[in-house]
Amino acid sequence: MQPVVEPLDPAIEQKISARFKQALALLNSADKVKASQLALDAWNQMPEPRFGWDVSLSKTRVLVHILREAGQYEPAIDVLKQHLQSRFYQEYQYHPYFLLGTVYFAMGDMDSARENFRIADRISRGRCFVDENPAFKKLLKA
Repeated sequence: MQPVVEPLDPAIEQKISARFKQALALLNSADKVKASQLALDAWNQMPEPRFGWDVSLSKTRVLVHILREAGQYEPAIDVLKQHLQSRFYQEYQYHPYFLLGTVYFAMGDMDSARENFRIADRISRGRCFVDENPAFKKLLKA
């Protein structure tokens, strides 16, 4: 039986979104340490189960983006692995694998990036690479 994803209270979602917007602004102003701290703070405001809300995937993407761009690779990897191990992960969801690939790519771990991109590619039948960095897809052919 699939777990049911619930709608997150709009007031809570707005507070979390505001924190993420602040974190993105800091990231764009090159204050990467503060940006990653603020993003993790926003993530920690997500009620448990963190992956059980209608906005969980979008918030996960923003968090991973900020952490990756700030060079905070291990926390990004940890969040994505938690998602993959959660009861809310479904086998048709390619996003956690694709995002893992982007983090490993940014780290320079091309073997791990390629492995995760391959999984995402198989699940999404190539859709995961649409409008993404062409280097990600190119890595599969390397």
